Amino acid sequence: MAVLGAGRDGNVSHSQALVLGLYKAVQAQAQAFDIFSIDPLNTNSFAQLKTQTWDAILLLGLEQASALEEAKDLAIRSELLQLGLSFNVVYGAFEERLNNALHTLAQLTPELTNVLLRPEPPVRWSGPCEVCSDAECEHRLFTALLQR
Repeated sequence: MAVLGAGRDGNVSHSQALVLGLYKAVQAQAQAFDIFSIDPLNTNSFAQLKTQTWDAILLLGLEQASALEEAKDLAIRSELLQLGLSFNVVYGAFEERLNNALHTLAQLTPELTNVLLRPEPPVRWSGPCEVCSDAECEHRLFTALLQR
């Protein structure tokens, strides 16, 4: 797996911290995975990306970015697309970003699905409306909600 990023939210130190978090999370399976933090602003990094096979390429999404950082992020995305490499964008503060990266890995690597998959959020509503499909009832319900 390769981890890439641009700007203050995706600089090399952030991607290296994410790599460390990923290694800790998959320690039992770490022998089966190579996780690399690649500096996408280094032209040799893209050559390295193209010459290897990756289970996943994670791009660290920018939460708040300057115009320069957005331009770098766009250049990275463009280069990945030109190379024909698929990638997933991971957002969030460190802990949330790590959880999102682990969830993405679980989706992409079946051998880790049970280890990494986060629990689904609890269902907030469970009642007859989920299977009813009565348009008049839905209209009354939502009209009442809008009037609050």
